Amino acid sequence: VPGAVLQASNFRAVWPKLGTPVPDKPGHVRWANLPPGRWQVSPAAPADRPGEWAASAVRVEIEAGQTAPAVQVELLRGGVVELTFVDAESKTPISGAFAGLRGEQARSTIYVNTHGGGVSRLRLVPGEYRVRWAGADGYTYSGRDAGFTITRGKTTRLELPLKKKPRFAGVVLDPSGKPAADAMACIMPDYEYVATDKAGKFEIVKDLRRWALRKRFPLVVRLPRRDLAAAVDVAVSVEPTTVKLHPALTIVGTVTDLRGKGVPGAAVSVLMGSRDPQKLPMLSRLLTDPAGRYSIRALPPGRDYTLRISARGRMTVDVPVGKPAAGARSVQAPTAVLRRVNTRAPAPGVRRIDLPAVPDADAIWGSCGRDSRGHIWIGITIDAEVETPSTHLIEYDPVADKAYDRGDAVTQLKRSGAYRKGEGQIKIHTHIDQAADGHLYFASMDEQGEDTDAGKLPTWGSHLWRYRIKQNRWEHLMAVPEGIIALAVGRRYVYALGYFDHKLYRYDTATGKSRSVVVGAPDGHISRNIFADRRDHVYVPRVVADPGGGPPVASLVEYDPSLKPVAETPLK
Repeated sequence: VPGAVLQASNFRAVWPKLGTPVPDKPGHVRWANLPPGRWQVSPAAPADRPGEWAASAVRVEIEAGQTAPAVQVELLRGGVVELTFVDAESKTPISGAFAGLRGEQARSTIYVNTHGGGVSRLRLVPGEYRVRWAGADGYTYSGRDAGFTITRGKTTRLELPLKKKPRFAGVVLDPSGKPAADAMACIMPDYEYVATDKAGKFEIVKDLRRWALRKRFPLVVRLPRRDLAAAVDVAVSVEPTTVKLHPALTIVGTVTDLRGKGVPGAAVSVLMGSRDPQKLPMLSRLLTDPAGRYSIRALPPGRDYTLRISARGRMTVDVPVGKPAAGARSVQAPTAVLRRVNTRAPAPGVRRIDLPAVPDADAIWGSCGRDSRGHIWIGITIDAEVETPSTHLIEYDPVADKAYDRGDAVTQLKRSGAYRKGEGQIKIHTHIDQAADGHLYFASMDEQGEDTDAGKLPTWGSHLWRYRIKQNRWEHLMAVPEGIIALAVGRRYVYALGYFDHKLYRYDTATGKSRSVVVGAPDGHISRNIFADRRDHVYVPRVVADPGGGPPVASLVEYDPSLKPVAETPLK
């Protein structure tokens, strides 16, 4: 097809790369100097109207220094989908909206942006599609998985209503009761703030529902030019808030070395709160003067503060700040002493390791381990949109500089007789640890059907595995309904933590028997690490929601090999 414009895209690339026509070969295009990785080739479309052609994306693996085999893209006229993004309440169009589509014919997500006036038109291959997600600045989409059909030569129209994200509105007043303009307001934890207008009004777009364990949040307002500040606690759903500023607190202090000499250029950050201190985002990183002194103004009075102080080549320290004297507006922080650290260590050598090509590979979610030979083990997560995702186990030999695919979970489930029809195992999320018996232990899991907010377990749950290194053989140990996301090995026992509720499993490597205990965590909370010692004691986080709506209360619980709790340490 002469004149067809094709693009190559890669999830690591910011923008798709257009192909260059090959001279004297109509309908042929090429790409030069593409970074290694998985790319997909598809028709390119103008930014303001549907493209002339549609096609299913063709995937191609690009290897460093190699020319990939030619691929063929079959173009169709297809049909057009017209997506209109509107405000769910006012029904007015929303500019700058975006969406992700998925279809039976598409092997990856199709990204959509509005062309103007809240409308996007896209030419697609005929078939069934659904909207995976949609949104816009200050809006969210609640109608996930809305479906539509593309018919050859026809236009399908679909309206996507977007809901405004929760907004915190209010007015800021100075000590005399007059509106305070240009004050900075922020709801923590966050790194963004807004400025009040001439009438002292502000509006913060923020969805606090993702912090499921908290019901109240600090609203911090600062007006540095007048040395005024205030902090009030607000609820998830709140009426317009009036914040009255007060004369602010100033913290002064000094940073020295071990000899008492001031350290110039040390960075000072301010953390507010006692149980769950958060960095104040409205303060740029402050630096000490040539004598190591600093002064931090316009801090809300009546709050607990900690200073985090660091300097190049020196240890970072946290300095708790005491309460000011009655009626005082400033407080002297304890002197921070920064020790030098070894900066003469050789620079680390970092290079890319080429892993075996795994179909539909998506990511590595922290799943790795090292055996006694120094070999590295990695769990590959598979694209969630694949019909039957199956995570792969990879072994890397650093001496030979070679990596090997040691199999996938679904194949091993079928071999062991533990497979259930339709079952998928999308990822290995746990560490891959070698126990005292010389074998590797890890867990695979699926996420299909899970609902984090509602505490609904995944459809297929998880499986605990043993891998016999010498025989290159997987062994299925047990299946559990929870999603196992953390694992630790002791001398005899293997421990695995499942969500939700932090259910702890203990597997006996000598007898093959297992036990479990519920440690406790609110719905939606997942701790991703546990650890065990040589006594086969295991240490697991316990999380309890604060009845007052503040930050959750966390502790580290120590269990003995019988799963009896023997100690609990508060985590601050």
